[in-house]
Amino acid sequence: MSRASDFASLAQEMATSYEERVSFVGAIKPQVKVLLKGFDEENEARAKEVGDLLGGFGREDEARAAEIKNLLAEFDKAHQAMAAELKRNLAEWEADRVKQAEADTRERKASEADRVKQAQIEIKERVGAVTELLDDFRTEREEAATAWQKLVSTMEGVRGKKAPAPAAKEKVVRKPEAKAEVVEELPEEEAVARAEPAELTPEIAALQRQVFDYLADHPDGTRMVEMEREFDVARIQMARIVKRLMDDNKVEKRDLLYFAI
Repeated sequence: MSRASDFASLAQEMATSYEERVSFVGAIKPQVKVLLKGFDEENEARAKEVGDLLGGFGREDEARAAEIKNLLAEFDKAHQAMAAELKRNLAEWEADRVKQAEADTRERKASEADRVKQAQIEIKERVGAVTELLDDFRTEREEAATAWQKLVSTMEGVRGKKAPAPAAKEKVVRKPEAKAEVVEELPEEEAVARAEPAELTPEIAALQRQVFDYLADHPDGTRMVEMEREFDVARIQMARIVKRLMDDNKVEKRDLLYFAI
């Protein structure tokens, strides 16, 4: 075959192929349109579904946010209620603590007062026991002196000599003096400072015991001028008595008052 024929045959084939393609494209074009329309509808449906899903998520998030907000509000209310209850409990505990402290203070004061009272009773009992012991000793001494005097009288009688008259018994009670207002010859401090310890005669010992008992009966303290009036003695003599008691650690002075120890 000649080249012209070949070209003609090739052109014819190309034309035929083009027509077939055009025909095929024309045939599938409606199908493609339908398919694309289906794709569009499906995409719209999916987009709507996604939108509905996102809207559900948004509403769920809002509901959760509202729930969390309510929980926080309830927690804040519970916290405030707990704080108020703790404040009330703390106030009640503080009031109870103050009451207990006051009760303990009253109990300690009462116990201290009882202890002081008991100590004063014991001191008075001991003073009484010592006084009784001294009285018994003095009585025994007087009885021994009487017996000795009788023995001397008997021996003198046997020898033919006259026995000396028995000595009068020594009285320990204070001689009564006329009641009179005490004259403060010296200031109290000076009188005590200048007072020399009195000789411990039976009269002084008895007066000393009486002064001590008087102070023990006055736990709130007593001034010297009151003791002078009570026992009707001069200041210098009372100062000697008080000084001896203070030297014996039986009496102490606080400010202007004297106390039995």
